[in-house]
Amino acid sequence: MLNLETLGEIQQTLADEKVLTAYIAAEERDPTERSSWRRRLAAGLDAVATGLEADERRSFDAARTLLEAELEQHRGFLPGRGWVAFVTPDRVALCTDVPAPMPDLVRWRDGATLGPLLRALKQNRPVLTVLIDSRRARVLRYAGGALSEEAAYRADTFIDDLTDVNGAKRGGTTSGMRGETGTDAAERIQREEMERLVRMVADALRPQIDNDTLVLIGGSPGAETALQKLLQPLAGGRVVLDTSLHLDMTPAQLKPVVERTASALSQESQLALVREVIDSAASHGRGMLHAHTVERASRVGQVDTLLLSTSFLRAKEEQAEELITLTLTRGGDVVLVTDDAAELLDHEGAGVGARLRYTPSPAETAVP
Repeated sequence: MLNLETLGEIQQTLADEKVLTAYIAAEERDPTERSSWRRRLAAGLDAVATGLEADERRSFDAARTLLEAELEQHRGFLPGRGWVAFVTPDRVALCTDVPAPMPDLVRWRDGATLGPLLRALKQNRPVLTVLIDSRRARVLRYAGGALSEEAAYRADTFIDDLTDVNGAKRGGTTSGMRGETGTDAAERIQREEMERLVRMVADALRPQIDNDTLVLIGGSPGAETALQKLLQPLAGGRVVLDTSLHLDMTPAQLKPVVERTASALSQESQLALVREVIDSAASHGRGMLHAHTVERASRVGQVDTLLLSTSFLRAKEEQAEELITLTLTRGGDVVLVTDDAAELLDHEGAGVGARLRYTPSPAETAVP
């Protein structure tokens, strides 16, 4: 699965080589356009080849031949929502579908062009969905555009035969204590079993939750709120309760809800991160804005998380790629922000910001 670690490895592996990068939009569904991606790709490849000198043209043609051979198996529509390939003159480093829309883009340069691929990383953000009531629980995982059922849990005790009719009162251990009816016993056992089930599910989920995992919980009111309470210390605001969800929903019914929730949480997280960087930059803390200062910080390994807006990536592709390369090479993270977060970053930092590993000195933040 593509993630930031994978992108970092690709960047390091291909940094010193000429790389043919190809992104392909693959969302066509009109049967008359089933091979239009191939014509668009050929046009992009031809446009790049036209401007190359003879020696470099031979290297480019070798990479193009490998790419076209790799894609030959796809006679009609391409799978996935987008497609990406990184090809050198002597090997195919990557050629795969991705779960996010991609632009039609062809580049021939030193190292891979990674910017558009950042859009796919948001789709790979894992979402754990838990549907739970007093007796049962289901756990589903969403990643890479697919939702799959991972585990099911059941409470052990059944209480159907504990009623007021056939349940005798049980005397208390202290004189004067009222006996417990079958209904009381049933309610107590059901509550205890629900609590045990909730703890069991929480224990199973904790190892699966990292700093990027979202958790969506639904089911019956008592069980879902109890599970939320146990998981919030680990995942904080990334735990979301949706009272419209119920235990018997199918994956097809759940998928659009999960996607909407993941998108909303991602936007909230990005907006909070951009605001944090802006506030920190204003107070001369561990935040920095604008490409020229962020680039200097990147070169000395100061950037922990690079923030780029979608408009900056489109308008300043070469500069964006340089920032991405510098950050990944030095072990930093890269976040492509969209929507409201991107607008705010464009306004305050011309599309570029960074969260730093340490507070810079006045000399490091001075404009040259």
